[in-house]
Amino acid sequence: MTLPNGFLDDVSLICFVCGDLDAAVRRYADELGIGSWEVFDFAPPLLRDTEVAGRPCSYDMRVAFTAVGDMGWALLEPKSGPSIYADFHRRQGDGLHHAGFLHRGLSYDACIGEFGKRGFPLVQRGDYCGRFCYLGTRARAHLVFELIEDPAAVMSDVRYRYPAPDAGVQAKPMFGRTVSVGLVTGDLAATLAVYAGELGIGPWSIYEPRSPSEPRRAVARIGRCLWELVEPGQGPSSYRARLDRTGAGVHHVGIAGARAGYEAARAEYRRRGIGASETGFGGVRACYLETEPIMGVKLQLFDGEGLQALPPADARYPASG
Repeated sequence: MTLPNGFLDDVSLICFVCGDLDAAVRRYADELGIGSWEVFDFAPPLLRDTEVAGRPCSYDMRVAFTAVGDMGWALLEPKSGPSIYADFHRRQGDGLHHAGFLHRGLSYDACIGEFGKRGFPLVQRGDYCGRFCYLGTRARAHLVFELIEDPAAVMSDVRYRYPAPDAGVQAKPMFGRTVSVGLVTGDLAATLAVYAGELGIGPWSIYEPRSPSEPRRAVARIGRCLWELVEPGQGPSSYRARLDRTGAGVHHVGIAGARAGYEAARAEYRRRGIGASETGFGGVRACYLETEPIMGVKLQLFDGEGLQALPPADARYPASG
């Protein structure tokens, strides 16, 4: 990012809220080829100093962690007490709830303060082997932003691993990189104004539709990850269906580096009962995998290593960025 008002410089984690974590880690590993997983109970006494909406409040959750390339992935099941995770799951079920952002130029506390100055208050916090918190970005940025005081902190008290090391079964990841997060919005111009003007994320490459049925897109790089905003075109589409069903939010997560190759990965997913639809972008072959029943969003599988460079844009936002 090069915008003068920017203060976030990378994405290190994406987290999916789910209703049954133990079932989810098995499905992610066995059906999607994502894993292996380490599972933790975020509960007292290791979980402490919990707060929701500015007030001390007890909550706990079960969380599992893995990585796809250099991006952390988490699954989170809310357990007891009020939380933004429980609110999200009650409202729309399983899905991508938040992303963890890095802020190398600011301290943890200073970054929270910067969010506050820009109209994004602290909505939940806690401490589990280090402080973490969430900012009120969902309404305008369509995803909760998380800050972690020490992303390299080592967590304590792993409950179990899946696949279990002593079971003689190894996880077989099907791909090697997380390349993008794609969000759908009903008003691309307004969402761009939030990301660029209020959060300092950009500049953005704008891709105009070639027909009324095609979506309008904006793409920016945030550290290791491409961030994509999509406004649906006219008529039915998976973007329109997502927007109509749950409102603006995450539509897909892009993955690449299929271990056995793109076609072999598609065939393997087809064998596992997961369909696909073509969705090329920037001259690179890609498809949307029908993974919503498992993870609440689609996986976008790219051929090869994915988008190494963005195609020429129709416009830039901000124009002088």
